[in-house]
Amino acid sequence: MDEHSEQDIEPGYVLEDGTPFQIGLSGPKDEGQTESCRERNERFYAAVFSYAEDRGVTRTSLDMNTSLMKDAEVMSSAMRAVLQYPVLHLGLDCEYKARLLTKYSHRSLVKETEIRLFHITDIATIDGCNYLNCEIVHVDLDDKPTYHAVSYAWGSLDVNYPIIINGTQCLLITKSLQDFLEGAFASPEKVKGIMIWADQLSIDQYNPTERSRQVLLMRRIFQQSELTYLWLGKADEDTAYLSSLLASIEASSLKYDTAIKACNQPSVKEAISILASDPGTGRIPPGRYPGWMVAARIVYRPWFSRMWVFQEAVAAPVSYFVCGEYTFLLNTLELALILLPTMWSNVIVPSFDSFEKIGAMRVQHSMVHGPKDRYDDYRQDLLQLLSNTRTFECSDPRDRVYATLSLQPKNSHIIVPIDYSQSVYEVYISTATRIILGQRNLHVLEYILEEIDLDSLALPSWVPNWMDKVYNCKCPLEAALVKQRKFNAGGCPSFTPKFAGHGMILLAKGKIIDTVESLASHLFSIGGRHDATAQFLGKELLFHSLLETVEKRLLNDTPVLQQTERAQLIVVRTLTADGTRILRTPAISRFDDCHALALADMLRASQPPSKRALDAFRNLSPLLYICSGRVIATLRNRYICLAPLTAQKDDVICLLQGSSLPWVLRPQAKNGQYKVVGACYIDGIMYNEERDTMETLTDTIELI
Repeated sequence: MDEHSEQDIEPGYVLEDGTPFQIGLSGPKDEGQTESCRERNERFYAAVFSYAEDRGVTRTSLDMNTSLMKDAEVMSSAMRAVLQYPVLHLGLDCEYKARLLTKYSHRSLVKETEIRLFHITDIATIDGCNYLNCEIVHVDLDDKPTYHAVSYAWGSLDVNYPIIINGTQCLLITKSLQDFLEGAFASPEKVKGIMIWADQLSIDQYNPTERSRQVLLMRRIFQQSELTYLWLGKADEDTAYLSSLLASIEASSLKYDTAIKACNQPSVKEAISILASDPGTGRIPPGRYPGWMVAARIVYRPWFSRMWVFQEAVAAPVSYFVCGEYTFLLNTLELALILLPTMWSNVIVPSFDSFEKIGAMRVQHSMVHGPKDRYDDYRQDLLQLLSNTRTFECSDPRDRVYATLSLQPKNSHIIVPIDYSQSVYEVYISTATRIILGQRNLHVLEYILEEIDLDSLALPSWVPNWMDKVYNCKCPLEAALVKQRKFNAGGCPSFTPKFAGHGMILLAKGKIIDTVESLASHLFSIGGRHDATAQFLGKELLFHSLLETVEKRLLNDTPVLQQTERAQLIVVRTLTADGTRILRTPAISRFDDCHALALADMLRASQPPSKRALDAFRNLSPLLYICSGRVIATLRNRYICLAPLTAQKDDVICLLQGSSLPWVLRPQAKNGQYKVVGACYIDGIMYNEERDTMETLTDTIELI
């Protein structure tokens, strides 16, 4: 430290013996080099200890500060929050006056409906850098305060920036929030008096009790906001094209139904013809306009993958996207994405997942803010909300559950307490248990994805693991339906749930009816429409082999003349789960025999199908897509079944009270205990055909 000159020394600590302790750092770092707050603080403390060792001063207070730093690091990791230093030094390069700032201490929120808001007061310049200075105030939501809210993706917790509070304290915030505040509120005089809610500043992220209480208010916070900013990040050189495109679409007054109809046409020519019938289409830029390409890219920004944005965008009555200095509406962006494949065939169309996310936000927003009885048939329970948000990301796996709770119907019987002191393991088991108790059925089992490795959490097999983000997961056999249950294999829609083993064992009532004898070697890949067509056409399906297997089983109980037709119906219904993906109205209960036999003729064709037949087949691809992620299994007593991909020889087939589906279970060493493998489809029992068997579902099945 001897090389430092006197002007480099800045005031610092006073040690226990009263000796003023001074410390300074060398001159500015290399030009063009960037340094995070964490790196600057680490550089500071390294200099502190070097100075102390050189001069032999006591290090008691320094050790105490280091201990506080270590405690903060442990807490930030546990709470998955930005690391907040006890003391932060700004302006370490000593060419300008440095400033020592202490960590902002949140004043406790007294009332259940109390929240924190902040407003930008001025900009402080330290060491040649500008820092936003703000004031934090407490308000009560019951008083209906006026404020704006911010919905954004946190981004990396390791890249953070300080914001000064009341001139002498500070908090570190992520780069994403810093970029928004600098862009939208860089001129304090223009936004004077505007109160803002942003979770990093408005919630004490280190206080699990407060976080739990504030999450309960999250929906209300965004519902009562005068305006919500959906921050996508800084604009790039092409964002202006997107803004111009979306402004044109909004001005065109193009009807949503027209865009959907055009999107569903089999050819671009027919789609353009549909669009031409709408007078507003003429105002939309042509396919060669670069804004279409920008629209395809924008949905890959982090905001669209964040878990909490679903609730925030849905709850906010008035909101718009903000990308740098540009703004646009969610509905307009969705229209652009719907039109994208038609308007620009050369563009790489965003994944279906992106369309689903934006569409789900729009529909859910209409449910919350539209007529109360308009969407009653489409309101989603907690299980469906958890499933529909499975592709979103969140830094805290507990938020998989917590972020969806407020979107449940108000009459929901499922009450899950928000408690950040619980582990992910405890939250997921508690959620599954409360869903079973609230619904008095076993529908929760339908959301288990056996492809996921559960070893990371060691959850019981009857508890869905919501932690992993899942893409292209297989279609559920039953849970795709909104209101009505299609199948009735169990014959008993409800049951009285019981648990054992400190809540780890689910005691179900049921009956073992069959055993897996063998598994087909053919695996159905998960892919789009064209992949599905390739999977199910021609020899790849081994359709004849399946027919032969079933016909052999039919020799003893079916007349010879009916064997082939019956075998075809069994195979087709098994491959399509009896048309699960297209049967969405109570008026249709079965896959019609005529359609099933026609599909069988197409599947067993030895030559490539005609274009007309292929087009007809593609229209049925959602029906056949149910096989993706599953395998055909031969049963010991019955015929074949559509089983989970992880099914094994000697797994058992079980009917359970409270479930409309048969289940593949894996016997464990202890007699009567099983692990859940997954649901299956077995033709001939799905509609309570075996009533005598259903009446004997009284055996205790222990699911562990």
